[in-house]
Amino acid sequence: DISVYVRARPLLPHELERGLAASVFAEDRTASVHVPQTTVRGESSVQVQEFKADNVYGPDSCNDTIYEQAVRKLVGFALKGGLATVFAYGQTGSGKTFTLTAFEASVSKDLFDLELLQQWIPGASHDDFEIHLSFFEILGKNAVDLLSERAPVKILEDHFRAIQVLGAREVHVRSTNELQQLIQSAVQLRRTEETSKNATSSRSHAICRLRIVNKSVSEAEDGVLYLIDLAGSESHGDSKYHDKERMKETREINTSLSVLKDCIRNRVLAIYSDKFVHIPYRNSKITHLLKDTFEISSMRATQTVVFANVSPSSDDVSQTVNTLRYVGALRIPVPKLQPAPNPADPSTWSNATLSQWVREKSPKSLVRPEILCPTESGRQLLRVPESEFIQRCKQCDPKITDRAAHLFYIELWKLMVDART
Repeated sequence: DISVYVRARPLLPHELERGLAASVFAEDRTASVHVPQTTVRGESSVQVQEFKADNVYGPDSCNDTIYEQAVRKLVGFALKGGLATVFAYGQTGSGKTFTLTAFEASVSKDLFDLELLQQWIPGASHDDFEIHLSFFEILGKNAVDLLSERAPVKILEDHFRAIQVLGAREVHVRSTNELQQLIQSAVQLRRTEETSKNATSSRSHAICRLRIVNKSVSEAEDGVLYLIDLAGSESHGDSKYHDKERMKETREINTSLSVLKDCIRNRVLAIYSDKFVHIPYRNSKITHLLKDTFEISSMRATQTVVFANVSPSSDDVSQTVNTLRYVGALRIPVPKLQPAPNPADPSTWSNATLSQWVREKSPKSLVRPEILCPTESGRQLLRVPESEFIQRCKQCDPKITDRAAHLFYIELWKLMVDART
């Protein structure tokens, strides 16, 4: 449920004027970086370093194509009640904001496209859903609301261990135009500063949060889609001319990006490891906000997409390699040897074992496995968003209520959490 993509922007006019050459090349699912080397004798050579990703997009790839292949599916996932997150990561000036701005415009259209909605959820209508937007930024330990003239907000965990963003304005949006206008006005309030690499460098993490209420399934959790434009990472060479305040910001940015990498990577390791793996989501504000994305005991079905935006310029080759190493660490190969079936852990169940459990444990034996999980294994059913799980249960028999299906969903997840903890 974690995908990694690489996007290399075109060379910019000022880079072409300086005679800089392209150093990043996309081929299938591989990004090749040509790194100049000089030996102690002064001999020059080029070393080619290759990095794998789920897909690699070169300078000729357009926003619409990338969105359709990598992001559009997350809109349907969130409408079904899932927790979807898109990160744009890379050095300052690599095209993160350009990419994410295009995604925000496309998401605004798709959320109100009836034809797409009915492809994802047959028979649904826009009257079944409410779309709520909040937009805020995080810098270090502080957060401000970009829909309320940068009013301060707090990211806290309540008594039920749910994350609350206190003070953030949330707007019920009813059309594509309204959503796009709110996003544009919020982006204009985002904090930027001039650096040696970019005249308008983003100095904060900008979080566009879309909460989707499914009014036809009263018991289900709301779907959530995060579109997150991360602050630009910087090397020592980029930041050595900064003043004291910019240096402090750079340290805070790089620390939070490091914690984010550890959370994503450790979550994957925890899923496939028999040993306890710590996920340090409390170590930064942005990962604390996204606790449900990382925490193994969370009952939310999640999907995460990470975009590594890189500059193709030969002048930026060192930072490009660092960016690709950062996202390369997030790609953990699935072990060939899957864990042996454990009667207490539904994530290890085959379809046959899962179907038998459904027959024995479903409310009044009304839930039929051929409808709830016709082909899914236990792990696959656990990835189905709660509202879709409830809808499948209700299709089995009209006597099944939202509440009964919700409790059945919790019963399955309780086994999963108990087995993991």
